[in-house]
Amino acid sequence: MYNIIDSCVTAVLKIYPNPNNTGSLNIENAANGIVSIYNIIGQKVMTHNIDEAKGSVNISALEKGLYILMLQSNGAKQNTKLIIE
Repeated sequence: MYNIIDSCVTAVLKIYPNPNNTGSLNIENAANGIVSIYNIIGQKVMTHNIDEAKGSVNISALEKGLYILMLQSNGAKQNTKLIIE
């Protein structure tokens, strides 16, 4: 009998700080990723490419409120709420 071990390990994407009042959003484990930010009515308000495993996105131009952040990296997609205070 053989044991089969799944060797495919997916890195956990980290997005912080959230809620955010710093004007800068840190993203880890997203090399070669694309960050898209949408307002609450679904309009894309920002897109940013991330080339390194740990990147930063300047969000200081966004007004206070609730946004949806979509991160696409290495074939994985992650959506999360982003609160700007």
